[in-house]
Amino acid sequence: MERLSIHGDFFDCQLYGGMLYLWTFDGSLQVYNYAAILREWIRQKGPNRHHCGAYEGGMSQIYISSEVLNRYLSYERDYLTDEFPTGTEILAGELFESNAKGLFRCKIPVFREMMPAEKLCDVPLVYMCGARRRGLVCAGGSDGLFWRPTSMTERGLLQVSDRQTIRASFCNPGIYAHSSITDSFLLVKNRSAYGIEMSERELYPIVEQRVYGPKMTWTWNNSFYIAEEHKLKVYDFVSTSKPMQLKDEIQFYYWKGDFVSAGSSECGTVVELDNAICLFEDLHREDGRCTLMEPVTRWRMYPRSKSFSSHVHIIFDDRMDIVVMNNDLMQWYRMRYLERGVV
Repeated sequence: MERLSIHGDFFDCQLYGGMLYLWTFDGSLQVYNYAAILREWIRQKGPNRHHCGAYEGGMSQIYISSEVLNRYLSYERDYLTDEFPTGTEILAGELFESNAKGLFRCKIPVFREMMPAEKLCDVPLVYMCGARRRGLVCAGGSDGLFWRPTSMTERGLLQVSDRQTIRASFCNPGIYAHSSITDSFLLVKNRSAYGIEMSERELYPIVEQRVYGPKMTWTWNNSFYIAEEHKLKVYDFVSTSKPMQLKDEIQFYYWKGDFVSAGSSECGTVVELDNAICLFEDLHREDGRCTLMEPVTRWRMYPRSKSFSSHVHIIFDDRMDIVVMNNDLMQWYRMRYLERGVV
């Protein structure tokens, strides 16, 4: 796994349209040219350094200082509101921030005439996640689960469940929701496509299955990853009338603690536990994994990205690490520049 360390005081990040969005603790949103940062990374590596070695904690061998990072700054502005965001997302040309006052959005690019923020709802959201063509799914804690279709133009959100929800995401069957006080649950869409006409709660009937419990962590396409007794079990969703099928599992050391969060893309898997964060290019290949014991502020994957689905951003107290799974950094560079005759 290749990695680059960027010095700075960040707490959240997003990647959209070739731009890196960084939220800082001083109340600013900074937008950088991501391709330029990657080119600087490759320049520092040199032509003969195709790999940086195993990524097992400590500072990366290659880093970018705050001064160098400023060269690639495209724009800087304040948060969309004066509140600290509890969640961020960028979807379909819009930037979303949630906080204790509700959900807000701003058109992209955020710097054009200092685009104003528009309030969409008053519900204090604790988590949100977007998906292309499906829209935005939001966890509102004790207020339930909410959905905003991509085609929805009016303000507000559609409540699709009144169950307590702290995290939610789209999957092939519908929406998976995680609760901190009761079992997790799956809401299965009863139509083949998403759209504004499907605005009734009955769009997502709740599917009860014994396999869903408070330890389930996340989904990827038709796969459901369940944390159980320090094991990660992977199930395949077949249909609403059949139980999910166990297809894989991996054991974690007890000292790593309980599962906190996780995510997957076609290039790998990230699992955050109480005392460590683990990155897997392959769940069963010893040289395709690593474990970090340094405290993590936040991390993100970008499975919707066409060019950067192998990139993982991990934010620490004093920096953000860009980790590239499967060592495809040079492949991206060749496809983007060398084949076009650009140096």
